[in-house]
Amino acid sequence: DKLVKIWNAATGAEVLTIGHTCSGGCICTKDFDVNPECMAKGHSDPVRSVAFSSDGTRVVSAGDDKLVKIWNATTGAEVRTMGHSCTEPCICIKENTGGLVVKPACPAAGHTSWVQSVGFSPNGSRVISGSVDKLVKIWD
Repeated sequence: DKLVKIWNAATGAEVLTIGHTCSGGCICTKDFDVNPECMAKGHSDPVRSVAFSSDGTRVVSAGDDKLVKIWNATTGAEVRTMGHSCTEPCICIKENTGGLVVKPACPAAGHTSWVQSVGFSPNGSRVISGSVDKLVKIWD
């Protein structure tokens, strides 16, 4: 469902849901603008790996969208996204057929395939990710 959920281990109760719950992501308007009708704050594809920081204040997640995301474990707020080098999530392009298509606004600076594993360094200052693209990346 593209979400990260934090559960109480003792009771089994859901404590927090991280990410967006709607579909659609970026929607192109007739004027080729991006309508932020549910701009994805979460992952746009399935989540494959999650981990807590050693102090329990942050959660890192990664998945099929090739992104690594850090979240505030208390509020669910997105702290940082790694894998894209810009802040605009998408742009609208008119195809030769006259239709509109959504494309990433900038090239990805991260993995080129699914991210299968993520974790924090022991002191929490870095994140490590491993991907199907056969790369291991260390993020500051």
